[in-house]
Amino acid sequence: MIATIKADKITAGTINAANVNLINLNANNIASGTISGINISGVTFRGTDMHLENGMTIGKNGSIKTTFDYGEKLHKAFNPRWWKGNSGFTENRIEFYANEYNATETGGAGSFLGWTETFIGPNYGKWRLYDNHTNMNLLGRVDITGDIMQISNSPSNKNSGVLLQANGDILAYSSIWSRNSVTAGNIIINGTHAIKTLDGGDFYFMSTRDAPIGIHAKSFNVTSRRSLKKEIVEYDTEKALDKLAQTDILNWKYKSETAANKSHIGVVIDDVADDYHVPKEILSDNNHEVDLNNLVGLTAAAVKELIVRNQNLENKLKKMEEVRTNEN
Repeated sequence: MIATIKADKITAGTINAANVNLINLNANNIASGTISGINISGVTFRGTDMHLENGMTIGKNGSIKTTFDYGEKLHKAFNPRWWKGNSGFTENRIEFYANEYNATETGGAGSFLGWTETFIGPNYGKWRLYDNHTNMNLLGRVDITGDIMQISNSPSNKNSGVLLQANGDILAYSSIWSRNSVTAGNIIINGTHAIKTLDGGDFYFMSTRDAPIGIHAKSFNVTSRRSLKKEIVEYDTEKALDKLAQTDILNWKYKSETAANKSHIGVVIDDVADDYHVPKEILSDNNHEVDLNNLVGLTAAAVKELIVRNQNLENKLKKMEEVRTNEN
């Protein structure tokens, strides 16, 4: 047995290594088609790429590349897919390039979906799906960093698709669909054609400048079932007529409106100088808005009083005409 051998001391033409058991080998250069062994440790490789039997390549720049044919079985995972392509690990990222397919029932590539590219770096991840490797028409992409995630089919437009931000904001540049409900703060929008508040508060329709905005609809139907009401009493129609008679009806515009907007006709809740009178019966609970239900109700009561008074006048006039007829 040779304990130590130095290659620069060997002058023989051929050595059959099958008959040599080397404990330590110190050689400046080994040129061989195949080197096999159970363990190779403490080794520094220099020169060209190293190609392993499993398809992996270790590059001279430190990169590691390999091929794969991998996926999931149908019904075994969400949106099961299959991929065939190449992967690599470089000094600054992990990358994948592959054809993507629908997975088959037994596992394997089914119908072709597109060409995919994936990059994962220190603080980012990028996923791309193209129609194929030739045209490279983008079908969809996902970009993730430490503070934002974007799903889009636009190559570079930030204002597209859906953005999920670390502060909790979700920005959608198209429709948001939910099979159940969407909750935002104390507001719930559900699939039963209802908008609900968790705290029982009112809804306010405002612009971003906190100015009131208009609401357009075919009709507004107010719940008025007796089963939902209490403390039901008759309202004094004479009183209603007096209240309306004392109400200032004015012409005005909101400060947020321009010359292009038409003027409005109605009451003005004077929170500045108390120059205009509005009966408290038609004010909201916070005295900042007009209660349209009460305004309609008060107006209807006043009209009813006018109808009664008009009927009384007609009856009096009829009697006067009868007296005149009898006198003649």
